[in-house]
Amino acid sequence: MSQTDEYTVKYSVARRFIIKLGIIAHGYGPSAARLESYLSQVIEALGYNGNFRSTRSEIIYAFWNEDKMDQVVHMAAVEIGSFNMAKLARVGELVEAVVEGGISLDDAYDLLDEIEALPNPWGPFAKAVSFILLGLVFRVLCPVI
Repeated sequence: MSQTDEYTVKYSVARRFIIKLGIIAHGYGPSAARLESYLSQVIEALGYNGNFRSTRSEIIYAFWNEDKMDQVVHMAAVEIGSFNMAKLARVGELVEAVVEGGISLDDAYDLLDEIEALPNPWGPFAKAVSFILLGLVFRVLCPVI
């Protein structure tokens, strides 16, 4: 395989990883700024160029090599996610590992699947109890006048 072909394959793998990272992380409820920061950190650490925009319902990815006028743009429609801070924290750890070079993209890709498969740490009973406690605390803090 020529050096150009190898670069193209690595570039394609990096783009696919970043797209998957964005879609999965979006489902855990990060702010747009945090999600865009994750994607920017990873693309920069991998030595490529990119720009990202995230809204509640889509993520726009723009990738380029040398010439910014020659971009590959990918738009991903995403469902409005819920909040899962446990999984979002795991994604943050994964981003740190990729940025620091402590993990390969193949392993990081597999870890994204593992994070996605993790069970929710809080079941329906814990959620119900938390809402009851929140209501009680709110009642104490805001007494009826």
